[in-house]
Amino acid sequence: ADELLWEVGRYVSQAAVDFVYVPWDRLGKCNTGYGFLNFVSPELGRMACARMDANPWHLVEALREVKIVPANLQGYVAN
Repeated sequence: ADELLWEVGRYVSQAAVDFVYVPWDRLGKCNTGYGFLNFVSPELGRMACARMDANPWHLVEALREVKIVPANLQGYVAN
């Protein structure tokens, strides 16, 4: 989760995020390759999406790009 928050901090303030969850694969002993973020406001969420989507990851040695997909349920309380 710290790495994901660091990555987000390259595009918007880390203070813009009030919740981070990165599922863990216990068998593979690594993360599952995706995560969930909640932003403190819809505007900051949209800004982060616009700045991050389709850019390369900086902390992983892979050629994958950031892919952002909005959740069906929006907001910390709704989830």
